[in-house]
Amino acid sequence: MPPPGSPFLNSRFRVEIDQVGAVDFAEVILPDSFAEVVEYRNGGDPRGSHKTAGTVHSGCLVLRRGVTESNEIFAWWTNIANGVPDRRNVAVILLDEQLPPVKQWNLTGVWPSRYVVAPLVAADEAVTLIETIECVTDGMQLA
Repeated sequence: MPPPGSPFLNSRFRVEIDQVGAVDFAEVILPDSFAEVVEYRNGGDPRGSHKTAGTVHSGCLVLRRGVTESNEIFAWWTNIANGVPDRRNVAVILLDEQLPPVKQWNLTGVWPSRYVVAPLVAADEAVTLIETIECVTDGMQLA
């Protein structure tokens, strides 16, 4: 067991998607967030500009996994591609070495904006076929 205050390993996690349940993913990239910097001058203040936070932007949630018999992720993408609004909540749960949850990121209003299957390559060695889904989100909170 690592000593208290040690960082957690990033190799144990679970993803839960509304209407799908727990899904095994090989890689999860949580959305990055940043605030625009707005510069302004305060009247005739000769010290130059001041800075304040502007609009906050978030990147995409990226989920990668090996292709399986399940079509639930592709069906979610198909809804969006067919113009059917299908926003869901997603939880990304970090697990410790004994597998209890230690952190959880809750994402709201999530919908897939891109679906990709890795190229199929005829090769002698076995390589897992990966599907990737990139999702837009309305927000992320740490539970």
